[in-house]
Amino acid sequence: LEQARATVPDQLNQLLHRELCVSTRLPYRIRDYAAILADPRQTIDYDFAEADAIQERIDQIGFDGQLTQTANGERLRVNLLEKLLVTALVKLGNFVPDAGIWMNTQRPEWNDAQNALAGNGASVVTTCHLHRYLNWLEQWCSELTVSSIPISVEVYELFESVIDIFGQNINAQPPWACDARRRFEQVTALQLASEAFRRRVYTGFTGVKRAVSLAGVAVGLKRCRGALAETIRNNRRPEGLYHSFNLLVLDAQTIEVESLDEMLEGQVAVLESGLLSATESCELLKALRQSRLYREDQDSYLLYPNRTLARFQEKNRIRIGQAEERQLLEKLDRADASAIVRRDHRGDYHFAGRLRNVADLRAAAQQWNAATHLPALLPEEVQRLELLWEKSFQHRRFIGRATTFFAYEGLGSIYWHMVSKLAYAVVQNCVAAFRSGDPRRGELLQHFREINEGIWLRKTAERYGAFPTDPYSHTPAHAGAQQPGMTGQVKEDLLVRFAELGIRYHCGQVSFAPQLLRNEEFLLEPALFQFWDQLHRVQALELPAHSLAFTLCQVPIVYQRSNASCGITIHWRNGDITQRPERELTIDESQSLFLRSGEIKSIEVQVSDHELQAVEIGNRE
Repeated sequence: LEQARATVPDQLNQLLHRELCVSTRLPYRIRDYAAILADPRQTIDYDFAEADAIQERIDQIGFDGQLTQTANGERLRVNLLEKLLVTALVKLGNFVPDAGIWMNTQRPEWNDAQNALAGNGASVVTTCHLHRYLNWLEQWCSELTVSSIPISVEVYELFESVIDIFGQNINAQPPWACDARRRFEQVTALQLASEAFRRRVYTGFTGVKRAVSLAGVAVGLKRCRGALAETIRNNRRPEGLYHSFNLLVLDAQTIEVESLDEMLEGQVAVLESGLLSATESCELLKALRQSRLYREDQDSYLLYPNRTLARFQEKNRIRIGQAEERQLLEKLDRADASAIVRRDHRGDYHFAGRLRNVADLRAAAQQWNAATHLPALLPEEVQRLELLWEKSFQHRRFIGRATTFFAYEGLGSIYWHMVSKLAYAVVQNCVAAFRSGDPRRGELLQHFREINEGIWLRKTAERYGAFPTDPYSHTPAHAGAQQPGMTGQVKEDLLVRFAELGIRYHCGQVSFAPQLLRNEEFLLEPALFQFWDQLHRVQALELPAHSLAFTLCQVPIVYQRSNASCGITIHWRNGDITQRPERELTIDESQSLFLRSGEIKSIEVQVSDHELQAVEIGNRE
């Protein structure tokens, strides 16, 4: 969306009100709030009758039968604004102040190594990305020339409800951090609004539209974004990093928040959120390099801090702290309650081996109390046993294989895709800092270069554990790089490189700002550059010394270092030459480039020595 607005803004604006978007009917039903609260790990049901109805329509008219319909059987078509609003609203409906976005739909996020977080987890990572998304949507709506757009009445009423809740409850008295009871009330309001929306659309959209004010949308989204920003800032850790995920401790009328260990993806997300200043980003990156996530032997970063797992003999040993806990265990030992706990020859207490989780423990206590000839366990004693269970096993803090495996995204493992995500997040901050002339831009650039050099390209094969320019999945603590292949890392590395090369897009125009390049990237002597042109032919271009070249939309871009002032020279296919002091293309020239029309033969960009030297001096300072 950001790229579309920067490169083809008119096309994006035309999609605003045209009803070209459809959605898919799915036979899944998210349960109501009461059921979600009772068991947030089991929240989705399969609707067999709906599945049969969908299949019947597919048999009749083809796969269009899987599309959502209105109540009168017509295909539901909506505009882009409605699609974008729904995307935001369903996440805002799961917002938990101070915790993040509640992961209550039985699925993990980007990293499936943390799939046990689904249910009781709340994502600060999603909160950060949602903050950036709302910021983009808010800016877009505030700059459009139209005053209102019709959207489905069901979505309109969900929007009004969510914005009203954020206004009356969450944003009433900043700061928005709140106690456990107040948090429960705010979450309940949002969940009930989402439940009402789902109940309506599961039975079918009416097809009725209602005009929503774009100015009102912008104001409402800004209100929500303020609450998200406060939650993100409240998740800053004492050492300067940010929490990535939190755990929700749900009760009848309260929601407590527990924090997990630091994780790399949280730092990436907050850097991409658009919330931090250049100074705050530098502070975060400095703290990251001094944290438990930094792995010095690879000059890179772990997904999570490495830790020592408990040995087998320590895993089911009850850790007694208070006298009441010992008295309770002694009571059970005297009563020979081996179905609950037992004592070994050393005097240590252990939970019964057949118990798998706290629910099994609770059931065993109920069975014990059902035997009337045995000393009953009081409710407070059962609760104390449950606390002992959690203290011993910490099941609530189990997030998935990430905390138990020694490879893939496991303990001591560098996951290279996430490190490349970190590099891309930092280079985006660099671009913003250079655009605004922020005094910390040189320091940010130095942080970026340190992260990028630790990824692979500048490493030896011995240190990397593989051929350095090949993409690999991960590097565990006990071996070199593992699992070669076209991982997601490749995408981020390409985006990083284009940012380094200084390609910038704004309002449909391309410009060139090569401040992030190193001096040593320019050729020391002439060379031949081969490439495929826009007519699918192999071409060769002679490059002079002190230059570098790459292609953009298959047009060669040549950077030439010079003592003279900066500028741009466009060589046209018909032999014409256009020169100007600004290093940017016009809108028409940029669109010709994007369309690969073949009109532009090559582009030369002059880069002043003073410009590059100033950056290097700034880095050293």
